[in-house]
Amino acid sequence: MGMLRHNKGRLFRTFLVLLALEGSPCRAQSGGAPPPPHPRSPLASPKKTSPALELLDLLGKIRRAQAKARQKAKDFEREKKALEEEIRALQKRTGREKEELARLREEIRDRRKKEQQARQRAKSLESSLGAAARRGAKIRKNHSRLPRPLGNPAAPAPPSPELLQVPAFLARVFLGLEEAAGRARAVEARRKKVLSQGKVTYRDYLRLGGVVTLWRSLDGKEAGWIDKKTGKEVPFPPEIRDRASRGIASAVDILSRKKAPQVSLLPFPLLPLQEKEEKR
Repeated sequence: MGMLRHNKGRLFRTFLVLLALEGSPCRAQSGGAPPPPHPRSPLASPKKTSPALELLDLLGKIRRAQAKARQKAKDFEREKKALEEEIRALQKRTGREKEELARLREEIRDRRKKEQQARQRAKSLESSLGAAARRGAKIRKNHSRLPRPLGNPAAPAPPSPELLQVPAFLARVFLGLEEAAGRARAVEARRKKVLSQGKVTYRDYLRLGGVVTLWRSLDGKEAGWIDKKTGKEVPFPPEIRDRASRGIASAVDILSRKKAPQVSLLPFPLLPLQEKEEKR
């Protein structure tokens, strides 16, 4: 057994020596084997390197891979920053567009509100215009019933002796008072202190819009009207003075009790004369 083991050891050592000689240059030059192929030939076997060289080669590959990774990371960071800048710009533009959209919506709401107010105003004006047209038709109807038009001062006075004693302007005022003076806002009654014949006395004044102003004394003995051109008080003729004084007193009494009566309800002195003339 010991001999066999010794022979195995010798055989193993011989195998190692032969294996070493197989790759040595001496073996190639002895002529026992063909010459090795050219290094660039496809038949050439790869060079055998040591583990240290393989490790260095691996480290170089790792460094090159790391450099490429760092470059890619830098490129990625650059692209990321560019995208972030673009995102911020888009956010700013979106914010401005939202503000503009909110402003436009507010303008649209304001315009719709103004249009609604304008439509309501137009409806109100149409209603007022219709009411004014109806009042105008009524006034024209009443005006057509007058003995003569108010806007024609040159028209002849009615053939009444009593009316001929009154100025034509004042006669036209009484005959068309409903149209000329308007409603109660044009009628006003006041009591004023005046100096007459060296004495201080009180008088009632009845203003019929901008048409005429009538006056009477408290005892009813004097009555008349105020001339616009001269501003002087002109007395009524004696034939109608008492009746005019009573009419002015009644009108003043109505105005003192009711602030907004209709003009047609006030008792004016010459209206009975108009009825008398119409009966003729």
